[in-house]
Amino acid sequence: MTRTFTAHDLAPVGALLAAVAFSAPGWTFGNSRSRLFDAGYAGLLVGFATGCRVTFLPMGLLILLAVVAGLSDRIHPRAQRATTIVLFLCGWAALGSFWYVRNLALTGNPLFPAAVGPFDGPFGHAQQYHTSLRRFLVERSVPLSVVLSQVTDWPWGLWILSAVGYLGTASLVLFRWWRAKVTNVDLVLLLLLGLVFMVQFPFAPFSGTVNDPDAPLTVFRRYLLLPFAIGLVGFGFAAPKTPPRHWVWIAAACGGLVQAALAAEESNLLMGAAFAGAAALITWKLPGAIRYLGHRTAPLSIGSAVLLITLAAAP
Repeated sequence: MTRTFTAHDLAPVGALLAAVAFSAPGWTFGNSRSRLFDAGYAGLLVGFATGCRVTFLPMGLLILLAVVAGLSDRIHPRAQRATTIVLFLCGWAALGSFWYVRNLALTGNPLFPAAVGPFDGPFGHAQQYHTSLRRFLVERSVPLSVVLSQVTDWPWGLWILSAVGYLGTASLVLFRWWRAKVTNVDLVLLLLLGLVFMVQFPFAPFSGTVNDPDAPLTVFRRYLLLPFAIGLVGFGFAAPKTPPRHWVWIAAACGGLVQAALAAEESNLLMGAAFAGAAALITWKLPGAIRYLGHRTAPLSIGSAVLLITLAAAP
């Protein structure tokens, strides 16, 4: 699995998730000046993500709407609301426009080689349709069960964590709204990002196969990283915050990570990542973990160190 992933796939997903943290009102602390900085950082992160992936443009618009939604008329004067939006857009343009402007200057088409609207290119509409997942759904050349199996073809441990994250986050949003009429914009934004991405994904070029006349259905998991990552973030939101229930969720997360590592082709690399993730989850609750483990902390630390050294030294 790792052989098909690149930094170009991972970095924009991380940037979009970080942009949510800076854009949603639920994450905003401090005075109005800090809100301006948050908007600027969110714009830069969205610009980086959309500069890497043109398919993330709708996600950027959703995050912009979240920034606007956080600007209350009663708290933020009109001039400050305008300044916040301008800062976001400037950050977006600063990191997101380079490749599009470069393509426009060199070829006359900002989305080169794709032919889009009035812009011509060698990757025409027929080729875009041929490589999209939409073609396989419309023509029904492949059973729907095969399509679904390829779209969800992730290690089952990771798949379960992500699915539980979506369900838990949605339940949390509905429960808070029903009980206190409170809307968590950050959680709603995460769910909307995942939903909009999955709706637009079948229409994207290369979402169904490669650009070859006889190429079979081939859904690349690296193009579906964003919705799975959102589910994992949602898993953290939905996890109980008090013992002993949160230990069950931490154990489930560790188990899912280890299973994903064992199912991967590069097992040594992902095993290290799995145990690093498990260590991060435990560190998140470190004070409670130390109190719970008591005298067992030292042996556990020594055993973990030996295991990590062994993994690092493995060929």
